[in-house]
Amino acid sequence: ISNKPPKHVLLGFSSHTGPVTRVQWNIPKYSHLMLSASMDKTVRLWDYLSEKCVQTLHCHQGAVKDAQWSTDGRSILSCGFDKTARLTDAQSGTSFQVFDHSSYVTCVRWNPADPQMFISGTYNSTIFNWDTRTGKIAHQYSGKLGQILSVEFINQGAEFVASCDTVSQDSADRTIMVWDTDTGALVSNQLYHEKYTCTSFKVHPTEGVFMAQSNANYLALFSTKKPYRLNKYQRFEGHQIEGYSIGCDFSPDGSMVASGSADGKLYLYNYTTTALIRELGLGKNGSACTDVAWHPVMPSIVAGCTWGGRVIVCR
Repeated sequence: ISNKPPKHVLLGFSSHTGPVTRVQWNIPKYSHLMLSASMDKTVRLWDYLSEKCVQTLHCHQGAVKDAQWSTDGRSILSCGFDKTARLTDAQSGTSFQVFDHSSYVTCVRWNPADPQMFISGTYNSTIFNWDTRTGKIAHQYSGKLGQILSVEFINQGAEFVASCDTVSQDSADRTIMVWDTDTGALVSNQLYHEKYTCTSFKVHPTEGVFMAQSNANYLALFSTKKPYRLNKYQRFEGHQIEGYSIGCDFSPDGSMVASGSADGKLYLYNYTTTALIRELGLGKNGSACTDVAWHPVMPSIVAGCTWGGRVIVCR
């Protein structure tokens, strides 16, 4: 298997009529399939091999903010501005479970320790832990947090990190928070002391580290163990955020980092040295690259998506 970074844009799809917010490859068993979620109220499924859109999910009545494949690769968890999270069958396109919220749903994540549980972040400060077996809330995590921007499980689902857009004037408390998944206790809110919000997280595949996309135009690294220390010597710079929600990803072996950018490029970094390996232009007219996803089996392939509605595959 080649661990070489992609060199050029291989494919570009332009079927979405609104900004694309999320792109994700399916599990290794169905790794020719990829999803894209969009503000045009749809989730589209793409077949990388046939270079076609094979399914369009019209499951939401508002912009879709986030989407994830289920652990068996057969259904999709999505959420959006219609104040719902939904489980939809990928083959039929039919939603079979709806999770109603009182405000916009901004992000969702499956619990890696329990494939029947997921958390959802909302526009009005609250994070919910849902059990798909009952369709009910198992836990609720709340405070004066503002909009929840991103959530990500760490330590095999025992805890999760969340970022919010409330940065208080005299301190950076609550920019990044760590919660205990089962007890609902706030474990730490003292991770990141700069007064910038963080738009996305990603956990390293082999090391006890997660990265956070800071609005200060860099990717920061934190330990997944208490006290969740910021790595002051390793950060990835060169890409731009400019107020967009920009995604990031590790290569399957953890040796490289990919980030979107407000300038419409995909940035690739060496994880160990933080050196910039390559920039690939994705967006037409400089449209921001909003998310990136490394292929789970072929590490020389990376997908990206843009604010201008495009989905791109690089190799």
